[in-house]
Amino acid sequence: MDVSGILALSPIFITVISGIVIIIYFSKKASPVSPVEQDDPPVFPAVPLDKGDADKVTSNVSKSKKKADKVPPHRDNKSKFSHPWLLSSLKGHNDNVLDMSFSPNGKYLASCSMDRSVLLWQTRHFSEREHKSTRVNVEFDHATGVSWSPDNHALLCAKHNENRLQVYKLSKKSDGTLGNPQVAVTFDKLDDDPLVGSGISSNGGSAEQRHSAGHYVMCCSERGRLTVFDLRGGVLASTDTRQAPVHAARISPCGRFIMSAGFTPDVKVWEVAFTRSGDFDKLSRAFELKGHTSGVLDLSATPDSFRMVTVSRDGTWKLFNTNVEYRIGQDPQLIQSAPCGGGESGPASRVALSPDGCTVAVGARSDVQLFSAETGDMMATLAALHSSPITCMLFDPTSRYLLTTGDKHIRILHNVPGCRVNIQVMKDKLAKTTNHTLKERLTAQVKELQAFLSTLGE
Repeated sequence: MDVSGILALSPIFITVISGIVIIIYFSKKASPVSPVEQDDPPVFPAVPLDKGDADKVTSNVSKSKKKADKVPPHRDNKSKFSHPWLLSSLKGHNDNVLDMSFSPNGKYLASCSMDRSVLLWQTRHFSEREHKSTRVNVEFDHATGVSWSPDNHALLCAKHNENRLQVYKLSKKSDGTLGNPQVAVTFDKLDDDPLVGSGISSNGGSAEQRHSAGHYVMCCSERGRLTVFDLRGGVLASTDTRQAPVHAARISPCGRFIMSAGFTPDVKVWEVAFTRSGDFDKLSRAFELKGHTSGVLDLSATPDSFRMVTVSRDGTWKLFNTNVEYRIGQDPQLIQSAPCGGGESGPASRVALSPDGCTVAVGARSDVQLFSAETGDMMATLAALHSSPITCMLFDPTSRYLLTTGDKHIRILHNVPGCRVNIQVMKDKLAKTTNHTLKERLTAQVKELQAFLSTLGE
């Protein structure tokens, strides 16, 4: 080909080459970042969008963000609960409440939560709409159990991560409220096993019991290691309950016994003996609560420890008379037994006995069944009290209220079944007594309880 032919074709080559360069340039400009340059893989597949679609997506995203911003913090629709027996709900924790405990003088309630706090509530404010509380921070951990010292001036907390006990001293402010919590004693860690029970002894109960009671601290691990400490953290005694896994361990309200329940169908009750001078003597087996056919999940006792109640995997609760001469071999007597739980509520796992011994409360998931301790009859069922399974139940010292928790709120309910049982017990006493003064007192009490029930529409 001569020079004139090449020159004739050159415009065509130039045009083609220019077109290829332009196509390559714009294709690179529109292509996504290469996998080497991209930090994270795309969450959604790359779909080409025109300008109108892109504007719609941006608009929808901005609207959804605005809606999210308008949602109030800590909104929890599942926590809403209403019932004619509901006195109030204590709201202050930001996570599930795990345990509760009344102070021995009945003036305060302590509650511990997974939010790394222990809140102290004044019981005289229970009926009010707003509930103020004093906060105790559990640093770098949260408490799974909380209990009061007999003098109402200290709290014992079982720490979850460290598996050890810690005591907080409390002082009073000028306005009379509790405050300024300070760590007083941190107990040595015994092992890596989770703690399922802890407490501080109380000097309650009868005069006969007080002479042999003393101050001590107890903890029990899931594998069954039961340890008794002095108030400074020194180990006084230790034993194996042989119930692993242990589900519950409690100090009786009178401070004389330690109760443990676990894999075995029998509850073991230990006596913590002290000399008359208040020195520790020994930890020894007192008696057992027998009758269940499967592991016991929870237990409770009256303030004098003359009555104890248990709930088991076998689907029953049992009430025992424990005011026996166990030192000469006398066994506790079974008073009542009744089926509980089952159905949609599932197996029962929590139980509480009212201080007056008239009412048994059984918790199954988020429901509570209330029974008469006199007859064993189920008197009421309170459904869906919480948005998750119940973790703790207890009656207040007067037996007027039942407190439950299973989420971040604490429900306070009137003990209406207990009120009815008390009315019937008083009527039975009225029919039998010939004492004029006693009749007048019982009649006045019956009228007072009946008037209270009428205010609730009962």
